[in-house]
Amino acid sequence: MSTQVPTVRFSNGYEIPVLGYGTYLAQKGQCVELVKKAIDLGYRHIDTAFLYENEVEIGQAIRDKIAEGVIRREDVF
Repeated sequence: MSTQVPTVRFSNGYEIPVLGYGTYLAQKGQCVELVKKAIDLGYRHIDTAFLYENEVEIGQAIRDKIAEGVIRREDVF
């Protein structure tokens, strides 16, 4: 079983993940670690919205992974 998220390549050469990581109803206090794990697995599309009330935690996870050198800001959708 693969642990990498499949991607699709557009005609312009860009690749995007086939699947996005959904964060709706993520429990407070767990979102940061779950998003970090998703990024480590290859997810680059993180679904969030103001109404999910988890944007701060998702932002923290993304900042942490950028600081670790796992991703660049422009890699995340």
